[in-house]
This record gives sequence, C-alpha cells and structure tokens, in this order.
Amino acid sequence: INKRYVVKRRAKEIPKRIFLPDNSAAHQYIDTMAGAYTEIVLVKDFTDGFLTAMETYDSKVNFLTLDKEKIISVIIEDENIANLQRAQFEYIWKKETARQAASRSASRGTSTTSDSSAM
Repeated sequence: INKRYVVKRRAKEIPKRIFLPDNSAAHQYIDTMAGAYTEIVLVKDFTDGFLTAMETYDSKVNFLTLDKEKIISVIIEDENIANLQRAQFEYIWKKETARQAASRSASRGTSTTSDSSAM
C-alpha cells in the first residue's frame, strides 16, 4: 500500500517531510523512501522501538500502528489537534536540522549563527 501511495504522491508532486530515530531500521527505510518530494531527517537520541506513525494533513491527524499482526489507524479531524501536532513536528524538525547544520559546520571547522526567528 505504501509503495503505491508514494508513487501517486510523487506523481502529484506532493512534498512530505519525515523524521525518524537515527537507527539502522531508519537508514534502511531512507533507502526505499528518499527521493523527489520526500525529505527525511534522522533525529539523534530520539526514542525508538515504537511500531507506530503519525501523519498530519489538512485538519486531520492519523495515528497508525505498523505491527503486521494488528494494523490500526485512527484519524482525528480537528483543527486544534492538527495544529498542536503540526507545531510539535515543526519544533523537532527545526531543532534537529539546526543541530545537524551546526554539526556539519563544526566538522568543517566553520561557525554558523542561528536565526532566532527560525524557532
């Protein structure tokens, strides 16, 4: 199902951002998912081991299990809940991309300044 969805999403040029815990399973996932219209960030020190996912779109939040034995999907349609989940996602995304940029700069021996308006 996911592969068909990805093909359709890319054909419609719909972007998607995903963050995952930085582990071996995530690295394998990136190999299958990375590409046009899909941006993935691996989050260092993020708790892993959950067989779940969360997607936010429009005014909806979809929580789903990824356990092949018991797949459950719950869609909540509420603007306030969607905005909360979106804000949490954006916070983690910005913090981790800034950390990674600083890490890359430090490894190259250059310094960066962060834009406080980005947070």
